[in-house]
Amino acid sequence: MPTISIVDSDVTFECSHDDTLLAAGLRAGVGLPYECNAGGCGSCKIRVHEGETRTLWEGSPVWTEADRRRGRVLGCQTVPVTDCTIAVREVAANRPLLRPQRRTGILQSVTKLTHDMGEFVFATEGSAAFLPGQYAALVLPTGCRRIYSMSNLANELGHWHFIIRAVAGGTASAQLFSSDALGQQFVLDGPFGLAHLRDTGRDIVCVAGGSGLAPILSIIRGALSDPHFINRRIILLYGARAVRDLVSDRTFTALPGFDQRVTYNAILSDPAPDDAWTGRRGLVHETLSDAVGGQWSEHEYYFAGPTKMTEAVYRTLTEHAHVPPEQLHFDRFY
Repeated sequence: MPTISIVDSDVTFECSHDDTLLAAGLRAGVGLPYECNAGGCGSCKIRVHEGETRTLWEGSPVWTEADRRRGRVLGCQTVPVTDCTIAVREVAANRPLLRPQRRTGILQSVTKLTHDMGEFVFATEGSAAFLPGQYAALVLPTGCRRIYSMSNLANELGHWHFIIRAVAGGTASAQLFSSDALGQQFVLDGPFGLAHLRDTGRDIVCVAGGSGLAPILSIIRGALSDPHFINRRIILLYGARAVRDLVSDRTFTALPGFDQRVTYNAILSDPAPDDAWTGRRGLVHETLSDAVGGQWSEHEYYFAGPTKMTEAVYRTLTEHAHVPPEQLHFDRFY
């Protein structure tokens, strides 16, 4: 098994030939930089000083020709062929509180949530250990690997819940939504992710769109069930295009304590003529000001959803409201 050494430090860790530099480092408790863990954000770039590596995704749009010339690779898309010496700045905040592990899981159930989204429940041996808001990598029987966020909470039963959207022409969703997917065996690798629930003493604002609802549900469940958050108010803004894209209100109202502690608003950007929608219309980031009543910096923000939505929310909070970046929690997915 190759040994990976970080220059100008005494940090070393082992990385198998079928594991990435990033995942192996996190498994060893090393605080490597990353966000999406899928080759789309470029946060995990590492310079390889010595040794040979292999790239899993040659066509990643954030792995540039300049990176290649300088010996930089994407940690989440690179596996070692030999022992390697790498240059990377460890980030103390990225040291995993729960080290990721590979598990074998069985798809137990699929529940339809909207016309194109379902909740998928996988069962693994042992407990399901993760923090509210984290995600895992799901490796399908064909070898296809995709990143999905958990929507439930850690549990001793080994149950992992994911909200997944069917993508037209999508390799992974075609397999997951197929009639013979139930009972199939998958590899589940995790947990990963830095946008997990934190107790800062502030009230919480959650913004969700599409399947980004999964980590937001997990965060809300975590806050409602944790005694440390008993005095925290939660504002949930849920954006969708039309009524058929919204999950049932009961998904939220059935949560213990929801009526007493959560303010919920659904916002539609393009309701259909026959939707008879009487609620808020527009883009979800446009509702933030009203939601917080001008008390921008008194809240902790968690958001997940389509890239354009998360970017708009981020710009609103940083450029317009000047909320400190440490109060914003989201993982960049592209």
